[in-house]
Amino acid sequence: MSHSKLLVQLIFMMFIIMLFTLFFVLIYRFEMNEKKVTNQVQRDYYVVKKFTITNTISVAAIGDILLHKDVYESARISLNEFDFKPIFNEVRPILLKPDFLVANQESLPAGGDLGLSSYPRFNSPVEIIRDLQYAGVDFLSTANNHSLDKGEEGVYASIEAFNSYDMPYTGTYLHEEDQKRIRTFSMNSITFATLSYTYGTNGLLTPVGKEYLVNLLDVDKMILEITRAKEELNVDFVIVNLHWGNEYEIHPSNNQVDMAISLTEAGADIIFGHHPHVLQPIYIRNTQDDRKAVIAYSLGNFISGQRGGQKDLGGMISLECHKTQLAGRKSNSIHSVHFYPTYVRKVKGSFTVLPFTEDQHDIPYSFEATMEHVLPSYTE
Repeated sequence: MSHSKLLVQLIFMMFIIMLFTLFFVLIYRFEMNEKKVTNQVQRDYYVVKKFTITNTISVAAIGDILLHKDVYESARISLNEFDFKPIFNEVRPILLKPDFLVANQESLPAGGDLGLSSYPRFNSPVEIIRDLQYAGVDFLSTANNHSLDKGEEGVYASIEAFNSYDMPYTGTYLHEEDQKRIRTFSMNSITFATLSYTYGTNGLLTPVGKEYLVNLLDVDKMILEITRAKEELNVDFVIVNLHWGNEYEIHPSNNQVDMAISLTEAGADIIFGHHPHVLQPIYIRNTQDDRKAVIAYSLGNFISGQRGGQKDLGGMISLECHKTQLAGRKSNSIHSVHFYPTYVRKVKGSFTVLPFTEDQHDIPYSFEATMEHVLPSYTE
């Protein structure tokens, strides 16, 4: 072999070695860079996770507590004593699940001194407050068309009863300052405001100068109070209880829809609706400031003496309120909206509120149709 050929082969081998060396160097540097990126991503993830705090509260509501005479008489255990707990025993396990449960106390419990009464002007035994607490209720909305059934004396007596049982309430008030005080509560570092209003009081007027006795629907006033709750009281979520709509209509009126839009755009996060005495749909509305607001147009009758025509159907809406904090910033959101239907059974003069499940075939309604009606368009 000539000297020149040997030199060419040597140069070629050195070139091949250099190529392999360069290849492995590039592979090594790529792996190191990838590892650095992975480590940085992991560090960023753990930093974000470490400094991200998410608090969660489950909030729920049930419909009308409207005690007709046959309901409270079924709970009478002596001349002046009543026990409603057996009515709620079947459904109690469901009601105890949420962290905070609101009910619409439609027939005010002013007690026997003012005379117990039924339709058209209601007055209920005070024991219903105690037994709703037993069932799991934490808060009462009291602004409704029966708020003045026993006049201002009925408002004062029912508030005295609420206070005696340490039951928080809103919607009816002792005086003007009481009305101006927005009810707030805090659980798991999440703060809420609760408001309550009614379309009217069946033609019964508050005495002149005592308009504070019951909150009436007034969109401008409601927007001001929602704004005050969010901006001055700095609450995370605003719950609005509305006594509105038309009785026995299973769909919301145009007025309900328009009002819901106005209030949710003003900052209301949750609307619990009452008065129609039948179930109306629940909608999730995307607001212009990128919130998800929940509107339950009507939760039906939870307990009443009304029968048939879906007036003996009610239920509990439950949802999760999340508050997430990261680097001094907070964001609030609503998740996991669920509905648990209930049915009021009456047998031989005794009333029982039953959970309505797809396994129960002795209830004269379709479970599937009920759920499709109440949750027609919800997607998480």
